[in-house]
Amino acid sequence: MGEGITGSVVKGGESIVVPDIANDDRFLNRTGARNVVPGVQTSFICVPIKTEGRTVGALSVDKRFHTPEALKSDQRLMEIVASFIAQALKINEIVAQEREEWQEEKRSITANLRSKYKFDNIIGSAQAVEHYEISRYGTLRTWAQELGHNDGVRLLDQTLEEEKMTDATLTKIAESVVNQQAEAG
Repeated sequence: MGEGITGSVVKGGESIVVPDIANDDRFLNRTGARNVVPGVQTSFICVPIKTEGRTVGALSVDKRFHTPEALKSDQRLMEIVASFIAQALKINEIVAQEREEWQEEKRSITANLRSKYKFDNIIGSAQAVEHYEISRYGTLRTWAQELGHNDGVRLLDQTLEEEKMTDATLTKIAESVVNQQAEAG
């Protein structure tokens, strides 16, 4: 890390714009993916992806040089795209953290209920937790959709489907317990 233009952007957290990569010693082209065409000035724009003040990656593009103003405008566009990527990363981080907290809460509640209450009470409490999770995931999904974070929406849709299936399973268990109790009593 820290080599070449992209490494410098990640290390320093500042955008770098190179009007002509053929005339810049920092441009290493280690991948060999770029062909420098004689007579065609190729520019390189690299911007940091930052979340909570720390650089977590970089976004870069090669383009034919037109004017310094166009290059500056393209840099600003890249910085906006990088901020959207950072927001998506942050939302995914929040979703994962909340999911872990909810799972831990669910494990704790379930363990507490098992030690204190009858089986049918545990089912009822677990369903309450499932309904809470469904409502929270639904809210997070709406936020992600409003912000245009499609990956987050897909992840939350999958999570919501899993939670709904768990709720349906708990309902079947609860109904079978009630039926058994009715037959016995």
